Amino acid sequence: MDKHEAKGAIKDAVGKVKDGFGGLTGKPTTQVDGKIDQASGKLEGKFGGQIDDLKEQGADLADAGSRLAGQAADQVRDAARATRAQASEYAHSAADAGAQASRTIGETAKRQPILSVVAIGAAGYLIGFLVHSPHSPFAPARSTRR
Repeated sequence: MDKHEAKGAIKDAVGKVKDGFGGLTGKPTTQVDGKIDQASGKLEGKFGGQIDDLKEQGADLADAGSRLAGQAADQVRDAARATRAQASEYAHSAADAGAQASRTIGETAKRQPILSVVAIGAAGYLIGFLVHSPHSPFAPARSTRR
């Protein structure tokens, strides 16, 4: 028997005593109070246990939600670590590729200086053409005033 059932049984018993006492003394208000106490006691005894059950189920749900939130946080943390490690690996690969390209360009410039000068000149010409061509998306806006 839980606390609600015990309280309900006590209220019911007190209500029966009041009802009986009101009947003996001829006081209808005491009898009505007794009947109200009896009904209240029966309701508390019947539904009080269910209230406790609902509280326990609510606590269980809260615990389950907390566990799920913890698991989700762990998964997000693990995914972030994996992403950070992969990004670091890509950055190192890009840095290695840049260093290799720099070495290759430097070696080519030492071995074939004339070809390097021609390539640099061609790149400069191409950039100039792209910037100054009227159809280039990189060209500065021209004034229409004359």
